[in-house]
Amino acid sequence: LLLVFATAAHLDCRLDSGRDYAYFDLGQAAMALQLQAQREGLYAHPMAGFSPSKLKSALKIPPELVPLCLIAVGKPGDPEKLAEGPRKSEFSPRSRKALGEVAFSGDFSTPWA
Repeated sequence: LLLVFATAAHLDCRLDSGRDYAYFDLGQAAMALQLQAQREGLYAHPMAGFSPSKLKSALKIPPELVPLCLIAVGKPGDPEKLAEGPRKSEFSPRSRKALGEVAFSGDFSTPWA
């Protein structure tokens, strides 16, 4: 199952500062779907590496909508059957940026310690 998550600013409130809340809501919906899929024993894989214009054309998505992500949902397969690159990634230890690179204390000039 491949789900397309698309939205537009006019579908939700625009905060006084000009922030379009629709994009936050779409992210929350995507996260909720991923959590529920996990609970159901399924795997949900979000993807951003696609051509929005090709997707809009192929699926006849209205021009005012912005496709932000795709989420493939299904049962996990055998990782041994993956191509070498994805298989290596699947079995490698996870690496994450240091917290101080993505979180800050007080302001953006003070990394979280």
